[in-house]
Amino acid sequence: MQFRLFTVSIGDPGGCDELNRFLAGHRVLTVQRELIQNGSGSCWAFCLEYLDTGRVSGGAGSSRRPKIDYKEVLPPAQFAVFARLRECRKGLAAKEGLPAFAVCTDEQLAAMAREETLDKGKLLAIDGFGEGKAERYAEALVEAHAGDKKQEMSQP
Repeated sequence: MQFRLFTVSIGDPGGCDELNRFLAGHRVLTVQRELIQNGSGSCWAFCLEYLDTGRVSGGAGSSRRPKIDYKEVLPPAQFAVFARLRECRKGLAAKEGLPAFAVCTDEQLAAMAREETLDKGKLLAIDGFGEGKAERYAEALVEAHAGDKKQEMSQP
């Protein structure tokens, strides 16, 4: 994984062009953004975490992104959480007769796995995970995220 920083001046109408070109050509894992208020020098600061797998091909009819191997991307403890969340998602999808990605994407699962603890508020902060999904799936996902921690805490 690599990181790239961008700043976009508030008063520059074309200031997002470089950022947009980068986003279109790379597999971005996370985006952190912050508004830096400094009068006429105010700007947005973006920190992007991305995979260095070469540029994303944008050939005709190719709207698929390269597949990410989360076992390589996530540390072992986070990957264990990711695997539990993936099993939970599979069960939720089967119960509702939906494809797994309709419950949440692998990217969303990875964002959940990166959290030390998970709650409904943290789910809502994940891009593409709205109130409806949180209402339906939060309880199961939070429980899956906690995993063996509940058992460990209950043992003497």
